[in-house]
Amino acid sequence: MLESGEPYEVSTFWEAPDRSAWRLVFWLKRVAGRPECVGLELHAAHPERPLRTKTLRALKFSRELERARERENASLERLADLGSRLGAGGSLLADERAMTARGKPRQRARYTSKDLQRVADVYRERWALPSRSPTRDTAEILGLRYDQAAKLLQRCRQLGLLPATDPGVARGSKEE
Repeated sequence: MLESGEPYEVSTFWEAPDRSAWRLVFWLKRVAGRPECVGLELHAAHPERPLRTKTLRALKFSRELERARERENASLERLADLGSRLGAGGSLLADERAMTARGKPRQRARYTSKDLQRVADVYRERWALPSRSPTRDTAEILGLRYDQAAKLLQRCRQLGLLPATDPGVARGSKEE
């Protein structure tokens, strides 16, 4: 899933309990720093096959979405391997793998260095205005909760993307 904001497609095949075959297409989009499903398409293997309520109820959405993501990650791994053999850089593919990787349930989102740089840039812009609460403004702009933005800003400070600060005192540039 690239930063463009365009939905990203992952798909899998599913056999319903009534033995009918379906192609599932999940549309993922980056929302608040993590991939979220924003659409689903169901395509019957046999076009004359109607979609029945009983069939739809049998669909285990999260399990099938996970299968689609795993399939996509395997494809990206093969593509990255081929790219490395041909001497191509794999940073774009690594970003794609990071965005489609699932992780454990309730595990915090994995943020790339590009994500953290974006957080730091937005914070610096808000701080320069000056804002009464650049952290709160950053959270609103990025669609995060206040505590999420604060933790990301703390990580930015640890990585040197933002200067160290004292509690309650905003700092946005190293020139202070």
